[in-house]
Amino acid sequence: MTGSDAVFAELLESSHRVAAREVPDLVEAAGRRLGLTGTRMYVADLQQVRLVAMPQTGPATGGHADALDIDSSLGGLAYRTRQVQVPRDGGTAWVPMIDGIERVGVMQATAPAFPPRPCWTRAGPWRRWRRWCSCRSLRTTTWWSSGSGCAP
Repeated sequence: MTGSDAVFAELLESSHRVAAREVPDLVEAAGRRLGLTGTRMYVADLQQVRLVAMPQTGPATGGHADALDIDSSLGGLAYRTRQVQVPRDGGTAWVPMIDGIERVGVMQATAPAFPPRPCWTRAGPWRRWRRWCSCRSLRTTTWWSSGSGCAP
């Protein structure tokens, strides 16, 4: 098992032993172990107009908005197209969180630099993040619909 595989395995295992509200902090810690400088998970509001940040208790890393407009933000574009979006500066990636055919939200990941867009479709740690976001979507959906979180 590679280093990134071990991080994802530990993240998945740990996520089953904590309350759903602690998952964003687990994702943040795992991201740091993989070289990210920060993560933030956003879920769509009921009207699918805004992406609302899930609460995090860890230290603020800056550069994260509390809410994003779905129609005019890069995070919103990732949500609408269901494709990873990386701006030209390469320091932020927006990864869609999808549960089956349902769009749930996006994860914002920051790093010193991300590989060019084509690398997101090949095997590697970034593809694993896409898979992780899909996996997290199921738990996130359950958490929000059960009333455990603050509904956007």
